[in-house]
This record gives sequence, C-alpha cells and structure tokens, in this order.
Amino acid sequence: KTGTWRASIVLPPQTYPVAGTLEPESGDVWFTLYTYNGLGRWQPGATSITRIPSPSARGPAFAGVHDGKVYFTYWLSNRLGAYDTRTGTFTEYAWRTGENGGPMAMAPNGHAVVGTRNRGYIAVFDPVTQTFTDYVIPSLNAGLKDGLTVAPDGVVWFTLTFTHNKIAKLVLP
Repeated sequence: KTGTWRASIVLPPQTYPVAGTLEPESGDVWFTLYTYNGLGRWQPGATSITRIPSPSARGPAFAGVHDGKVYFTYWLSNRLGAYDTRTGTFTEYAWRTGENGGPMAMAPNGHAVVGTRNRGYIAVFDPVTQTFTDYVIPSLNAGLKDGLTVAPDGVVWFTLTFTHNKIAKLVLP
C-alpha cells in the first residue's frame, strides 16, 4: 500500500535459500534451505527465520504450500518432502527411481506438480491417494532445470534444460 520496504532478514550461514512460498492462511513465508538441508520459516513481524531440519540430507530445492503442508523437492533424490505446519512432522514420498527433483508448483486442486531432472517427467502427486502420475516430456533434451508453474486453469507451463527460446505446456486430464 505504501511502497515502503518492510524488512531485510539476514540468514544464518550455510543456508542457501533456493525458493520461497507463502502460506496464505498464516502469512508465514517458507524457504527451502539447500545447504542447511531443511526449511526456513519467517513469520510476519519476526526479525529472523526459524530453521527446521528435514529428514533427508539431499538438498531441499523448490517448494509450494497447500492446506497446511509445505511440499518441497530434493535436488539430489527422487523424493517429495511434506512438512505439516500444524503437527511439525515430515513425510517423504518417492517417485520414479533415477529421477532427481527439480522445479515444482501447486495445482489449484492441491496436487503437487514436480518436474524431474534426468530423463524428464512431470510427476503429479495426489495427496489424497499419496500416489504420483508421471507424464514423460517428449523431447531429446527433456530434463527440467528451474522453471515450472501451474496456471489457475491447471495447465502446467515449464522450461526445458538445453532447449533455448522455448517453453512447454502440459494440459492435465
């Protein structure tokens, strides 16, 4: 409203924040902390973040929030982490072996949409059934790097590694 810079937070050493996401219900901002191997939480009005170690030391990378859970990929494994903000507990879900985590976003229906970085899949996680549905990326250079978002209509837009000047889209069934 005022265009005034509100705060700058100095993070502890060895945190390396990769991505952040807002939890609309609480106003908390969550960060993946790659070298810390955990999550960071900033609460409105706080002058520092709270660090929460994740169960796996695999480099948390990208994150999204839905229904009181912070979902995040690990840069160095085939797992999706989920941190329950109400209970303070972690759960991990494995997808296709040999595919490391990459960018992710939350779909309007609460599904976590993950781009994998090796052969290259869009893996859609359903939190109700706790299962993934894989969609292979039809490209010779398919591994994703950093770009993925889900539009309000559920269409997945993403970038491809080694493919310049192009974006791709996936219309989910």
